Amino acid sequence: MLAPCHFLRVLVTSACGAAVIQRLPINPYPPTKPRTKNQKPRTPVTPLQRTRLYFPAWGKAFAANWSRASGRVVPVSPQPGGEWARKIEVLAEQSAAAEFRAASVDDYRHASHVVGLGRAKSSKALSNADLDRVLNLFRLLQDADQLAPAMALADPSTDERRRLLWAVSKCGFAQPYIETVCRATQGTSEWQGLSNRSLGLLVATLRKRQASRQAAAAKRPPAEAPCPDPF
Repeated sequence: MLAPCHFLRVLVTSACGAAVIQRLPINPYPPTKPRTKNQKPRTPVTPLQRTRLYFPAWGKAFAANWSRASGRVVPVSPQPGGEWARKIEVLAEQSAAAEFRAASVDDYRHASHVVGLGRAKSSKALSNADLDRVLNLFRLLQDADQLAPAMALADPSTDERRRLLWAVSKCGFAQPYIETVCRATQGTSEWQGLSNRSLGLLVATLRKRQASRQAAAAKRPPAEAPCPDPF
């Protein structure tokens, strides 16, 4: 089955100087690497993540760089988003101009996905890794000089590592137990220094043990309540 193809309409100037509309194909579902046997498919973000994280962050990013006046989106001065804001403006305005209309706030929001992810993708189809990249772009739109989101946007493994470390620390086991499992499976108790791949394996192991512990607890018969003393 072929993936659906979307098009970004842009205005270009031909060799003779005439304005020509070109339709650039954008695949919102680009081909991905085949999953390994034990690798789970990436699930899209939840509606709660979109409500509490995505849209509030976009609202702040938009308000920092643009405003609405007479039905149009206009830039504010100065723009803290710098070059990031200008890249989004170009894509949003070109896409709207190709349809002979003014660019909307949603055009700017959709363009931010192209800038942050390198491709068009619905906010409903974002994975957690995609959401991290888009949120980092929104942070840069509020202050383009921030180092942490710029580094995370340049190196996606930074956010992946943060999620894995958080997953280990919130697995429900005490620190000595985590170190024991890490030593048995990875050859070292220093789990904070593991590579992302090894951290992923450790998270999978801890989650399996947590599931086994919960299943055993569910099968265990409830303790009988002591009989009240009649005297």
